[in-house]
Amino acid sequence: RNTVVGARRDGSPILVRQVAAVNWDSEERDALVRMDGGKAIYMWIQRRPDANTIQVSDALLKEVERLKQDLPPAVDVKVFWDSAQPVRNSVSSVTTNLILGGILAAFILFLFLRRFRATMFVAFAIPISVFFALLGMYLSGFTLNILSMAGLAIAVGMVVDNGIVVFESIFRRREAGEDAFKAASEGTSSVAMAITASTLTTIAVFLPLLMMRGMLQLFFKELSFAIIFALIASLGVALTLIPMLAARFLKMPGSGTQEKGLRAWSERLYWNVESGYARLIGWAICRRKRIIAATVVVLLASLGLIPLIGTEFMPTQFTNYTELYVEMPVGTSLEKTDEAVTKIEQYVVEEWGDEIKTVLVQVGGGTNVYSAIFGGARASTGEVDIVVRDNS
Repeated sequence: RNTVVGARRDGSPILVRQVAAVNWDSEERDALVRMDGGKAIYMWIQRRPDANTIQVSDALLKEVERLKQDLPPAVDVKVFWDSAQPVRNSVSSVTTNLILGGILAAFILFLFLRRFRATMFVAFAIPISVFFALLGMYLSGFTLNILSMAGLAIAVGMVVDNGIVVFESIFRRREAGEDAFKAASEGTSSVAMAITASTLTTIAVFLPLLMMRGMLQLFFKELSFAIIFALIASLGVALTLIPMLAARFLKMPGSGTQEKGLRAWSERLYWNVESGYARLIGWAICRRKRIIAATVVVLLASLGLIPLIGTEFMPTQFTNYTELYVEMPVGTSLEKTDEAVTKIEQYVVEEWGDEIKTVLVQVGGGTNVYSAIFGGARASTGEVDIVVRDNS
């Protein structure tokens, strides 16, 4: 009332109360927000496009904890929805699968090689390749996310291929009586060109994915680079580290040694498999034309299945966040809209209360997404946001 808004010719001030009627009153309410049945103020924080989701989330969570210490007991701050949590869960899941995949790959190697030390030689390629892949990603400015971790998980089963080929070549030469260093050197050189060509052809498959533009590039770029880095590292490990380990630590059984127990049983099993495979190859070679014709038919039939499978941009994914939008007839009062939204809120809580973590209700005011898109601030719109528990 006593705010100066001007001055007279004699210099005396002109106050607001002298030129206008000033009344103290509250603005008519055009919106309301409830959280778990209690009154609330809703704030949405959006990160910049170049910001890291998890880093922003961690910083905000720390700030929320700091704010709680300065607020009165009757006021609380709750995080309704943290978009970084699904990212954390996905990265954690992919990391776990990556570790389990490495362990299972080593176990399968042991079943076929049947020697613990030989298995360790080849399995050693997994952590070394992953390390150099992570180093390449770091130098390229990539981050650990769902796509890059998925690329590493895919690469785990591929990085041992080169090592198996090199080790098998060395092992066969050792069985033939060559000394350790000669077998390691010549065994590696005899397959070096083959595994290099094989690795390069695999890498070439991912190169077109790097040339995509727009949204597809975002999806495939880091995944492809993670696989490429891991494959290049695995080739280096197979050509350098595995021959060195085999020359230094590979011990061959004596000439008169008899296999016993599980190893003897596995030897008979693999001998039977190899014999059966040899007979199958001989049968196929004698029927080359029919085998090729059958292969072409199967290929064409598989192409014909593509329209039946269907296509979509992304598969449907589970999320623990659900939104319900409500629109009443234009002109409906805030109170009437709130009554309708409250019925929906009560129904949701009664039906799925044990599975619900938090319910946020917004009525009018254009605070919800639906109002922002379909007409701005209107008392006739509402929104019920539901977060269910992770195990629901």
